[in-house]
Amino acid sequence: DSSFVLGVKRTLTRSPDGWQLDMTMTSFIEDLVTTFQDDLTQAFGKRKMSIPFPEGLILTKSDLPAEGEVERNIARGYQRLVGSLLWCVRHVSPICSYGCSQLCKLMATPTDLAWNAALHMLNYLSCNKHEGITFREVDTSMNGFVDASNKDDPTDGKTQYGYVIFWGGPLCVKSGKLNHVGINSTYNEYMALHHCIKQIVWLRQLMEEIGLVH
Repeated sequence: DSSFVLGVKRTLTRSPDGWQLDMTMTSFIEDLVTTFQDDLTQAFGKRKMSIPFPEGLILTKSDLPAEGEVERNIARGYQRLVGSLLWCVRHVSPICSYGCSQLCKLMATPTDLAWNAALHMLNYLSCNKHEGITFREVDTSMNGFVDASNKDDPTDGKTQYGYVIFWGGPLCVKSGKLNHVGINSTYNEYMALHHCIKQIVWLRQLMEEIGLVH
């Protein structure tokens, strides 16, 4: 089926108001849920998650795992689960970008807290498996939104930042850790802005190359 590419289902519709492209990964999420169904049931029972990641949670290497904890979660399939979540998040679920950034910090040393947070995200995606990204034809210009936290990772003192560049849908989405330690929130905001501006410059050059300079 040519409407599926890399697990993403693309549905294009046209109307007098313009075109609309919906991108979902319902089948991919269902298969992932089936793989980790026993773990989900054990962790949450029939509870449904309304947010993509536990509120206020910062995963950090400064929280030392107990003996055997890392080996246990690797054996459970933490790396496979997070890799699959990352695939889904990058294609159709930008709302989970912050959570995925946190989970990837402990890819090699997963704790029980990280394992439960990964299952939390899978539960959320399962509850919203029919949702994804929608791109629409618009007559507005591109917009960029950027923000940074002032709550640092105890391991290195660096904070989280994120941005999205939006034009009828999310063109570029990023959530990650700043490269340097900020003295205060203003420093963090400016460093985050710097990352967003680099993408804006690249997008402007791309638009010029393909004849959309206007």
